[in-house]
Amino acid sequence: MVAGDVQAPLKSEIASDLDPEVIRYAQVWEDYTLLEQAFDIREDDRILSVGSAGCNVLALLRHRPRTIIALDMSIAQIALMELKFAGIKHLGYPEFLSLWGLSQRHHPLHLYQQLESFLSETSRDYWQRHHDAITSGLIHAGKLERFFQVMQRDHLAQVWSQEAIGRLLDAPSLEAQQEQFRQMATAEFEAVFTAYFSQSSIAENGRDPAQFRYVEHDGLGSHFLQRFRHTCARQWLRQNHYMEYLLTGTYRDLEAGPVFLRQARYHELKDLIDRIRIIHADFESYLPTLPPASLSYAALSDIFEYISPEASDRLFTQLADTIRPGGRIAYWNLLVPRRSPPSLRAQWHHLDELSERLIERDRAWFYQSFHVEERLA
Repeated sequence: MVAGDVQAPLKSEIASDLDPEVIRYAQVWEDYTLLEQAFDIREDDRILSVGSAGCNVLALLRHRPRTIIALDMSIAQIALMELKFAGIKHLGYPEFLSLWGLSQRHHPLHLYQQLESFLSETSRDYWQRHHDAITSGLIHAGKLERFFQVMQRDHLAQVWSQEAIGRLLDAPSLEAQQEQFRQMATAEFEAVFTAYFSQSSIAENGRDPAQFRYVEHDGLGSHFLQRFRHTCARQWLRQNHYMEYLLTGTYRDLEAGPVFLRQARYHELKDLIDRIRIIHADFESYLPTLPPASLSYAALSDIFEYISPEASDRLFTQLADTIRPGGRIAYWNLLVPRRSPPSLRAQWHHLDELSERLIERDRAWFYQSFHVEERLA
């Protein structure tokens, strides 16, 4: 692993609006299995991915590409990734679980001190200012994770018991789950859910107002309720760790959790971690530094909806310059519809059938669409 390289000054229009000290996501809330099915990763591939909390970077790393570039414009997310990747490389599995707040066998701050020398100076300085995030459990340290925890403790608990949630998550079949959810989806639950997932609530407590700049959507609470109901009706939630953390604030079985928390996968990743290169930059600044057609795949989260349509089109153009023919990009739309523009139809082919099939399998319930586009020759 190469600790966070600092690139040119950030150009993205949203960069100056986000507090760089805030860990926004301690976990990645985008289903990595969609990326695995969208990409056909080979050992000579070079992949670019939004870094975030590093979970999906690690999931893709399991497929043994030559390099994964984990790019993020947030120093907080860079610091989190550096610490996570250093922990995987240098700690045993039980120690890592303690560092990440999933076990109390070891003191997390003592474990951090063992890893400090492997971090960049910027990340060391960040963690010196944020020891509290380490001691209180890094798995819960993100703003979005705290938003979910407040929902569980102060809102969902008013209408759903832990026993009922357990029956929903452990239903022996999809049909049994549907019946359990039908019993739980009361008017009281719907009122609590829609109020908590309103735009004002999410913007203030779960995300950032700047992330809603291009949202033109009335009734977000009802929209998210519809997505939640759809997932409960169409997908068996057993071993869906996204839903499990949303509803319980923990992982009851780590072997069904994120890839890096599964013991066998952890040891597999330990030997691959040096294939990751962490870059502190935004896509607008970083892509022009790459040689033409030098990337095989790009996992882009939902970055397009935080920038203007014009900036989004320019970014698709930059990607067309750096993705090899036959390579692919994959990204989600949360609330703002974005796709490559008609002017780039000679460069990008949108894989409609694959995209639609994969969004139906998305275990992270809140996204409205998933897109896979292939670079034409």
